Amino acid sequence: MKLKDDDFWKPLIAPIEVIEGKEPILQVTYDEEGDWMAFGESDSDDCDCLSLEEAIALDASLTSLPDLQRGQSAWRETVGDEWQVE
Repeated sequence: MKLKDDDFWKPLIAPIEVIEGKEPILQVTYDEEGDWMAFGESDSDDCDCLSLEEAIALDASLTSLPDLQRGQSAWRETVGDEWQVE
């Protein structure tokens, strides 16, 4: 599933630092239940939800994420790097 092809109102779970734009999105996971999660630089447990549409507005490079199967993650070292699939 490509994030950009999923329902734009579907929630994405992310740390507050990512949602507030204080940290870049460096990892995206499409979990076994079909939910999306994004992670930044820190290991913060303080998370909230935003819609996929809001996440793409925050970081347009999410539209270039590769096709992920349930349970897969994509990561990059820095913003601007190409997404890698684990």
